[in-house]
Amino acid sequence: MLSVKKLLLYSGIIIIVAMLCGITSHFGSDRARYLSKSELTREIVGKTGIHNSLDSSNRSYNIKYNEDSSFKMDTIQNGGVIGITTGEYKIVTHPIHHYGMIDVTYENVFESPHIKSTFNMNHPNSVFKTMKNELGPFKLIINDNRSAHILDYKCGFGLQHKFITMYDS
Repeated sequence: MLSVKKLLLYSGIIIIVAMLCGITSHFGSDRARYLSKSELTREIVGKTGIHNSLDSSNRSYNIKYNEDSSFKMDTIQNGGVIGITTGEYKIVTHPIHHYGMIDVTYENVFESPHIKSTFNMNHPNSVFKTMKNELGPFKLIINDNRSAHILDYKCGFGLQHKFITMYDS
């Protein structure tokens, strides 16, 4: 059986080798920093984002961030559109930390049947209460894909980490 000292030594060697080879987690790399307002604008505006539901494996959301600051989110279930959410968005700078965030104002919201969703009227932090939400901060996880970029972000009401894949529209 390996001693604790040897385990720590081997772990340290593995981490050093991984860093030298560039095999580090995105959380430990340069990519992990939060995007500024201008960087977030470049990654979002005029693009379509797709993310999977946290409550249902057969549900996803396609969000089109239009250049006129409007957005349209199609709720997709089993391959078909079952609802549409629309509104306005504004990319802003956090007043203290100076990273980019998205300030969302909903006009029409398609209600989720899942009680744990903030798009459900009965959720304690439901978006229906204020018709507003704040998304961010954002981290660029992968930007070397030929057609897409992956962003990690937090949702103001849900407080979960979410991932969205952004495609040029």
